[in-house]
Amino acid sequence: VKQALAELEVLAEDWGGQVQFVQVSATKKTNLDKLLEAILLQAEVLELKANAKCPGVGPVIESKIAKGRGPVSTILVKRGTLHVGDSIVCDRFQGKVKAMLDHRGRIVHELPPGLAAEITGLDGVPPAGAIMNAVADDKMATKVVENRIDRQRAHDSATKAKLTLEQLFSKVQ
Repeated sequence: VKQALAELEVLAEDWGGQVQFVQVSATKKTNLDKLLEAILLQAEVLELKANAKCPGVGPVIESKIAKGRGPVSTILVKRGTLHVGDSIVCDRFQGKVKAMLDHRGRIVHELPPGLAAEITGLDGVPPAGAIMNAVADDKMATKVVENRIDRQRAHDSATKAKLTLEQLFSKVQ
């Protein structure tokens, strides 16, 4: 693996590079403590900090429709804190956070930066990579979603309207 990464100019520290490597095995559960130590050390050296006092913002890791629960999305909070009851917007979907479950299936009431949880309450299934934003209230969420849908419609109609006569004739032939 180190050789393949070296070909892509990603060098390990022991090979004279700046990237820290930790050999771990999730199946054998070896060196997981060393991995956590390395992550904490790197975060301290880089002085990584997130503002936990603003509304929650973060990407969708995965989404699905769960039987009996409806749309479920796994969110990784990058900035701010997400609370149960917060109004949220994600892609062209909106809702209120009804419940949050951590990686062990336990109910959590708030989600600080750096943690992920499954949330329920959106009115649809957003794509992976979509950004979730907590907003002030339901009215704001509705306005944001309507604005996004209107922009998408305008973009779609603009791309369809650019068909020229030459393009039309070339499609017929």
